[in-house]
Amino acid sequence: MSWAALVWTVPLQLLHFGPTSLYAPVANLLTAPLLAPLTLSAMGLSVMALVLPHSLLVVLAWHVQQLAGLLIALVHWISHWPAAQLLTGHPQPWVVFLMVVGLIPWLIIPLHRLRGFAVVALVRAVVLQGVVQLGDGVVAATRFGRHWLLAHHRGRAALVSINVDSRSCCVAKQLAHAYGHRRLDWIVLLDPVESEAMACWSSIAEHVKAPHQVRLPLVMGQRLRSDGLALLLLTDKGQAFQLQAGERLLPKLQALWALSRSFGAR
Repeated sequence: MSWAALVWTVPLQLLHFGPTSLYAPVANLLTAPLLAPLTLSAMGLSVMALVLPHSLLVVLAWHVQQLAGLLIALVHWISHWPAAQLLTGHPQPWVVFLMVVGLIPWLIIPLHRLRGFAVVALVRAVVLQGVVQLGDGVVAATRFGRHWLLAHHRGRAALVSINVDSRSCCVAKQLAHAYGHRRLDWIVLLDPVESEAMACWSSIAEHVKAPHQVRLPLVMGQRLRSDGLALLLLTDKGQAFQLQAGERLLPKLQALWALSRSFGAR
């Protein structure tokens, strides 16, 4: 049942999240002994909550809390296993459609004669996604009033972020994982406010540049560069940069973040 649920839901996981878990069936087997008593106990408590006083419910809910804590700890432990996530990148809907076409003949017995065609569809989906992952591109993201630019080139990536707080770092990590990058070459943070989240930023990039570490992340004419990825400061006034991802070049980031309103609008 775990394998069936995994295979049927993998296309949706890749479409909406990018990464998928390699240990999902194992995790389901390990957590199964906890799920039944936890679910039944929670259902019973929901009925008792209608008639019993709060003080008694607190006592009765103690074992449910212990089971829930054990389940959370188990899932957290599994998530830290080596290669717990398969970072495939964020596929296009048509690539996911090819994957679905390739999986269905293996799941529905009457269609087993189409399995040769299914293999071709699966291989084509993998190759097309690989070409996208090894290509050049820039992804602009906005969330919670924060802004990020993720540039990627031949499987490598770098990131520019306006904000430096912990929530921005968490979203940046999710963005990198969604596009298939566990580690980034470098990150440039434009927020001059010092933050306690620098350890988070350092965990996802080899190099992190932030204004509070030095006078500016970059000085006029200085270039931050790795293989196929570069960031150049164009002026010593404001935050006008030139971002390069392989053959792609953004001559003015102020098209995304205006010089006079760099902290206000996309």
